[in-house]
Amino acid sequence: MYDSIGRDTFEGSMRSLAPFGVMVSYGQASGEIDPIEPRPLSRYGSPLFTRANVDWHIADTPTYHNSAAEVFDLIRSGILVANIGQRLPLTSVAEAHRQAETRATRGSTLLIV
Repeated sequence: MYDSIGRDTFEGSMRSLAPFGVMVSYGQASGEIDPIEPRPLSRYGSPLFTRANVDWHIADTPTYHNSAAEVFDLIRSGILVANIGQRLPLTSVAEAHRQAETRATRGSTLLIV
């Protein structure tokens, strides 16, 4: 389970895991999650929990370039597919923000020049 929302979805995300499932928290759109005590995690089926941080992937220029190359290789090979939900002209950036803020979008929004 990958959770980019944070506080509002943490409990539901943890409950959705199968026993020994893995949850990766990588965002906090709704706020930071509360501190986690290890013992209560057992009620979710002994999951693995981690907080991803992009800083480790871009710590220095060679690491950044290698990480980017890996992502683009995965895209070229078809293993990683971008979910592009909508394409809007750059002049519609305000509309793109409105749609995102009202959760009217699915996938990524591309702004086209």
